[in-house]
Amino acid sequence: MDASEVRSHSRVSAAVAGKAASLGRNAAQSSSDAAWAELWKGDIEIGGDDQLQSEVRASRFYLLASVGERAWAPSPAGLSSDNYGGHVFWDNETWMWPSIIAQDPSIAKAVLQYRADRLNATEGAAYNALHTHEWDPASQSFVEKSYGDGSALRFPWEGGLDGREQTTSLFFGGHEIHITADVALAFWQYYQATGDKTWLKDGRGLRTFSWRLNERILCSVKRSVVVPWSCISPLI
Repeated sequence: MDASEVRSHSRVSAAVAGKAASLGRNAAQSSSDAAWAELWKGDIEIGGDDQLQSEVRASRFYLLASVGERAWAPSPAGLSSDNYGGHVFWDNETWMWPSIIAQDPSIAKAVLQYRADRLNATEGAAYNALHTHEWDPASQSFVEKSYGDGSALRFPWEGGLDGREQTTSLFFGGHEIHITADVALAFWQYYQATGDKTWLKDGRGLRTFSWRLNERILCSVKRSVVVPWSCISPLI
């Protein structure tokens, strides 16, 4: 991320904080309470097990506290921990996002918009290329390996503020290639749940599918997970 991008995000953060401060404590709390009351109109009720009911509602609270209607996605622990450095992993689309789309589709769309906004328009998958050196038993030496050469879409194993690959674990970054199919499946599930063709077409969602997926992904993930472009284009 360059200096201009850092300044841009800093200005947004300062503006949000300034707006809250201008309201004053009581007004800011009232605004927050009203927003939470709206979110709690969606609930999961469990009869006969008070502890489980409390745990489910607590989990929903922690999840909703980590997302919103701006284009952002939570790290595996959300705001409850910094164990994942605040980075976005496949856990977002696979484990957390499905529960959001069921009750809060507008928030679910914003979470996916985080991915769509970070598909670089000109560099393609090269934007998230990962280059490393791995041990080659045949030659008994380290050889250069590249994951993402611009010919196929590759989402980062660890996504950050600008969407570039942030991982320091080159092994996982190079081999956990299911991340791309995980993201693509979430885009398709959003359409199935909402029927929102407008966002799929204009919100850059289709770019997830219009890129040719890497053959290694198709070989390592069940083909039913990767929705072919030919199945989607007639719907638009």
